Formats: sequence, structure tokens, C-alpha cells
Amino acid sequence: MRAGLRVGVFAGLATAVLLQTPVSALTQRQEEDWCANHGHVYSNDQRIEGCTAVIQLGKAENVAKAYSNRGNAYYAKGNYDRAIADYDEAIRRDPKLAQAYGARGNAYLRKGDYDHAFADYDETIHLDPNLAEAYAARGHAYTRKGDYERAIADFSKALRLDPKNGPIYNNRGIAYELKGDADHALADYNEAIRLDPKNARLYNNRGNAYQLKGDKERAIADYDEAIKLLKEPGTGAPNAPNLLFGPVSTAGPKAESDGGHGDALGGAETARRKHRLHRLKHGAAH
Repeated sequence: MRAGLRVGVFAGLATAVLLQTPVSALTQRQEEDWCANHGHVYSNDQRIEGCTAVIQLGKAENVAKAYSNRGNAYYAKGNYDRAIADYDEAIRRDPKLAQAYGARGNAYLRKGDYDHAFADYDETIHLDPNLAEAYAARGHAYTRKGDYERAIADFSKALRLDPKNGPIYNNRGIAYELKGDADHALADYNEAIRLDPKNARLYNNRGNAYQLKGDKERAIADYDEAIKLLKEPGTGAPNAPNLLFGPVSTAGPKAESDGGHGDALGGAETARRKHRLHRLKHGAAH
């Protein structure tokens, strides 16, 4: 017997590779691979089909995880109500499945339901208090709610557990920046860039922090770097596979934590042009 179905831990990250095999012709192993998204190569629709097949097969040790994984696929498609329904069933079948609580928290957060989101993040941490990604997810929620002190505390706890997680440094930097603490934001963005030097969004965010400090020269240099990198393939998204429950945007008007290349590129170009115009008006050469 195989080891069983792995819980998919990152909703919506996988690159879609459209395979032509109909689900009816899949072996049980293929169904499990589609459901767990092994290799991050299956489309969301394939993941849903594979998980549905695993659920219909009805093996008790796999069904709860299959519901959770199918919820991840619905989450990635933006169908948060269907995702929550699947996470509910996963939790009903396995009340100790921490990933399902965290993923459901993300879906509630996307719907703007902070009470349910925080309850799910709290339960995830209760079930697994050493799970860095759970604190990071709750930190996202606090950032979106505007409670930057608690966000920073959660990101700091996550980094104590996982000190090489670049996306968490980035998101703590965002919280510091939104709080108005440019120096700590810069320190976090610098560390995130050290860990992921080709990530365009990090330069965009650091440019914002330099802007907050009034250092227009460095801000423009970072916006230029962000624009250059965003024109290259594969350089715009944070290296988010280390985050457990999926991408939850904490981006306010000043920072980029997820989203499409076009949004980040537009933001960087707008900021750069604004500063260039300011410099021209005051007689500064570019």
C-alpha cells in the first residue's frame, strides 16, 4: 500500500500544465497525484477531478486530505465558498488536520470575515504551535486589519521558527512600513532581497521604504530595478512555496506581496515617474 495522500499545502501556486488524460482513465496513483498536486504541475480543474475521484473511492485515510486539497484548488480558482465547504468537510472528518483550518482561514480572510479567519488561524496554532506558516498567515490577517503591532509579533515568531523564509521578512517589512517604521522595514526588505535577489516585488517594496525616509535617489534606483526585473520572466512573485496556506495579499497602497506582474510594474513605474517629475520641477538632473 502506498504511503497515502499528501495534503496540498499551498493553494493556487502550481503552474498549470494541461494533460490530456481523462480522469476516468487515471490509475489510483494518478488520481492521488492530481489531488495532491505533486510537482506543482496540475491545473486547478485537474486537481478538483483527482480529489473528487479519491473522495469517491472512499478510503478513510485519504478522504479528509482529499477534501482539503480540493478546497485548495477551489481557493486558487477564487471560489471561496466552495473551498470553505470542502475545508468544513475535511475538518469534520479529521478535526486535527491543521492545514485545513489554516486554509479555511485564508478563504474567510478573502471574504473579509476576520472573526472566522482569526478563529481558524488560532486553532491551527493550537494544533501545531511550531508551524511558522501559521503565524505568518495570522500576521497577514493582522496586517490587513491594520493591527501592525500584532502582525509584526506574529511575523517575528514565524521567523524565529523559520529564519530563512524570505516572504515572511517581506511581509514583516510591509507591516513595519505601514506602521511608519522605515528603518525596520528596510532591514527586512534587505534580508528578503539577500535571500531572493531576483524578486522584483522586493525592490518595489524597498523603494517604497526609501520613499518613506525621503531618500528619493535610492527609491528611484529600486523602482528601476523592479521594472527591469518585471520585464524578465519568472521574477515577479515572492518565493512563496514556503508559506503554508496560500497567497493572501497584505498589499496596501505602499507595498506588494502578491498579484500580477502588471500591477507591480504599474506601481513601480508610477512611483518612479512621480519622483522623476518632482526632481525635474526642482531642477535635478536624471
